[in-house]
Amino acid sequence: SDGFEPIRYFREIMRDYPDTILLLNVRNREDWIKSRLKHSHGEFAQRVMRQRNIASTDELAEIWRREWDTHLAEVRAFMADRPEQFIEFDIDRDSVEALVARLAPYGLRAEDWGDIGRTRGVRRHPLVAKLKKLWARVRWRPLD
Repeated sequence: SDGFEPIRYFREIMRDYPDTILLLNVRNREDWIKSRLKHSHGEFAQRVMRQRNIASTDELAEIWRREWDTHLAEVRAFMADRPEQFIEFDIDRDSVEALVARLAPYGLRAEDWGDIGRTRGVRRHPLVAKLKKLWARVRWRPLD
């Protein structure tokens, strides 16, 4: 396994919090895989490959595709009989305003929404990019 991933525990969350709303965030699968492969300048993917004894990033990407498809199918099937408690939100296509409207009782405000961690399309000065890469390699992190 590639560590603790809370998204895989949706059944337990719904069991322990039966009145909760499950929000499934989705995006273009291939963009998600590319982003995951680049996370921490590729170190995340390398760690997962070591942990799971995977030989190549192509193999890892294919595994992640299957896991993505399986996870979405499982969540959708599990929540099929309680649509009032299930929201699927496509971060590439759906509007924050529609989500806020659906969650009106919670008093959310669309203007409070941001896009933290988004790196798609970001152009950095070459020196900043090098420093970021160096920092990702030298900062302290727990052992696998």
